[in-house]
Amino acid sequence: SSLGWNYMVRRHGGPWEWAKMRRFVPPSARMWAWPPWTVGRLGSAELEQLLPIVAGAARIAAHGGRVGIGSHGDIPGIGYHYELWFHSLGGMPNHDLLRSATIVGARAIGHGADFGSLEPGKLADLQILERNPLKDILGTTSIRYVMKNGRLYDGETLLERWPRDRPLAPVFVWEASP
Repeated sequence: SSLGWNYMVRRHGGPWEWAKMRRFVPPSARMWAWPPWTVGRLGSAELEQLLPIVAGAARIAAHGGRVGIGSHGDIPGIGYHYELWFHSLGGMPNHDLLRSATIVGARAIGHGADFGSLEPGKLADLQILERNPLKDILGTTSIRYVMKNGRLYDGETLLERWPRDRPLAPVFVWEASP
């Protein structure tokens, strides 16, 4: 709901404030997704209405049910993290949150045999984090490296670090070509 997004944006900042968003998402898309002037004040009454929803999700997961995490692409890049963090307010343990964000989602879309966990024979794109999200779920944004298709990239700049050390080619229309 927009109340939940308002809460997360006010608590953790909007997409226009995140350095990675400024680097990888064009200004018009950042402002379109969640313009600063739309973020209202969330009172305790509204938060009290939202907490039972995420607390219910936590109970479902605790009893073996499947809870999926998703952001509908409303806030590109950071929206998924906000959704994950918002569910943590309902009391879902970090381990269950991470399962919901990985293998539960992969199974829900019919790809549990292909990705969603690290196992022999599965696709293994992954992130290396600076902070352990099992201890603090906000650690999901502390991305140090990303491995995709066997290549290792710097999490801040997307410069390829392995097997070659090379810069990210300009791919966005607002960047100058080399």
